[in-house]
Amino acid sequence: GGYISQAFMERFPRKALAFISIDSAPLGRSHYRTWELWGLKHTFLVYIGLPWQLIIWSGANGCAETAKGTLLMKRMMLIIEKWSTASSLAMDTRNYLGKNKTYRLECPTLLICGDKDRAGYTARCNQQWAKEESNPVCWVEGAGHNANSDNPTEVNLLIEAFLEQQHLI
Repeated sequence: GGYISQAFMERFPRKALAFISIDSAPLGRSHYRTWELWGLKHTFLVYIGLPWQLIIWSGANGCAETAKGTLLMKRMMLIIEKWSTASSLAMDTRNYLGKNKTYRLECPTLLICGDKDRAGYTARCNQQWAKEESNPVCWVEGAGHNANSDNPTEVNLLIEAFLEQQHLI
């Protein structure tokens, strides 16, 4: 959802009142190292080459720090198909990271990231994203890549405080 939201905001500037990213990553290539872009471009081959059950196990256990978060991730992955997941990753990389373009969000932005997020380069990219665009990044304690599944109470409090600060609620 994070890539799609950023692409929408880039295509339709000033339509969004705010952007809240939960364990997403920026679209701009400048936020990624060369070898990270190479790895992302080849993720499709990894997904196609490995057994789907292994990908589900790895995704569920690699993206969550709590039993509930692991279960939610596994359920989500069981709903979608292997080809759909691989195609989506390839499309995101090709359409957004493949362009040598700088994306800059023009609305108030809150970056939320699990302090134990080990999915791809998300944690490092959020640090750089926050620094380069002067957006706050809030680290959710004890949470993995799906911080809202591992620690929904803290994530909801962060979102509510941000929206109040922006006078949106």
